[in-house]
Amino acid sequence: MHLHDDKKHAEIEVRGAFDAAGIEALITDLARLRAGMEPPIPCSPPPREPEDVAAVRARGDPVVQVAVMRDGHTRFWVRHDGLGWFGFNLPVERASQLASVILEMTGHPDGHNELARLKRRESDLYH
Repeated sequence: MHLHDDKKHAEIEVRGAFDAAGIEALITDLARLRAGMEPPIPCSPPPREPEDVAAVRARGDPVVQVAVMRDGHTRFWVRHDGLGWFGFNLPVERASQLASVILEMTGHPDGHNELARLKRRESDLYH
């Protein structure tokens, strides 16, 4: 894989047979390559189109895991059936905002107490 100097084009050659780990490594390499390209990924999702590609990728019931890191960030992991695990380190403010929005949108405005009961053991939370 090679990113051209214009950062708008890349050369990719993929040959051979891949197992699951090899495909995951390829996806990681492609994502790293895309992150360095122009134009950058927009900060907002694309507008809904007749064939909403983002909605197709979002299908399913993903597994989500959350942990609090030693530096105070919240590690938010999401598992996608085809793309693997995506991890995001969220600052405290963004994690709180995300929790509030999810609780509000799902009709649980007072769900903070409910979430606190679901807290994993302290040894599981701090990484």
